[in-house]
Amino acid sequence: MSTSESQSPAARAVATDVDPLIEQLRAATEGIGLDGAGHDLSAESVDALMTMAVRLYSATLSTHEAGVELSAKGVSTTEAVSAISALMHAQDLNTFDLALWQSKLRRS
Repeated sequence: MSTSESQSPAARAVATDVDPLIEQLRAATEGIGLDGAGHDLSAESVDALMTMAVRLYSATLSTHEAGVELSAKGVSTTEAVSAISALMHAQDLNTFDLALWQSKLRRS
């Protein structure tokens, strides 16, 4: 059974509705640089988008046996580390905590 066949009708509808939104977000963020030029979203909007992306990624891991391989396409190392650092700070995690989680995830 394919993933789309195993999804509920509501989940399939959400997946279909998200594609145009992804294209809109891609177009809206295309010109944003590390200096913040072209960025006019509020902190609350960025927080909401990041929260949704993290929750979606985590939920997707549980439905894909091989995991989800993220593409580094379009994200610089600085941007990736900035996001990782912000997420760790928001959850009051440190690098030791991260190492424990990574070793646990590798064993599963």
